[in-house]
Amino acid sequence: MTQKTYRFVGFSTLNGKTAVRYANSKGRVAVLRRNGHQGVFLRDAGETLAQTDLVDLLLDMVDAHQFVAEPEAVAAIEDEARRLGFAI
Repeated sequence: MTQKTYRFVGFSTLNGKTAVRYANSKGRVAVLRRNGHQGVFLRDAGETLAQTDLVDLLLDMVDAHQFVAEPEAVAAIEDEARRLGFAI
């Protein structure tokens, strides 16, 4: 099984549902906004990484309390981590 890799990871909200987003270009921010996404956040990992490594970066940011004002984002990150097999 091949693992997809991405350079950017973050989250956005569409129709009231916040979800983790992956991208290979920062241009994805404009596409998400154009399609009605709100609260778009993408972090550049600096290199292409597997989804598990990217979610680990987001979890580190959660642990550092960088998303305290965004409980929906924290919940989306934790849900994605569970989907990928993390024990939370």
